[in-house]
Amino acid sequence: LTVPNKTSFFHLTKLVKILLGRWHIGYEKSFTPWCFKRLLKRAGFKNIEHNIIPHPKIFNIFNRLDNFLNKIDKKHFGFFLEFKAEK
Repeated sequence: LTVPNKTSFFHLTKLVKILLGRWHIGYEKSFTPWCFKRLLKRAGFKNIEHNIIPHPKIFNIFNRLDNFLNKIDKKHFGFFLEFKAEK
């Protein structure tokens, strides 16, 4: 499973765009790794592992900042949360 990381510049820019009425993608929820892991456990998943991965392409300064912070701290920063789990 892959979900947006709440600890990213993308999440902040999304919130600003929502407030300005400029978010046209629709509903999307971002998660912290610990919150999403808790949801998976409640749903009966086990052996849960996760990685935080950078954005594969640089579209703007915020993607670049996320990728830079991911190089410094891979446990918290990055664009996507990628989970592997068993049911």
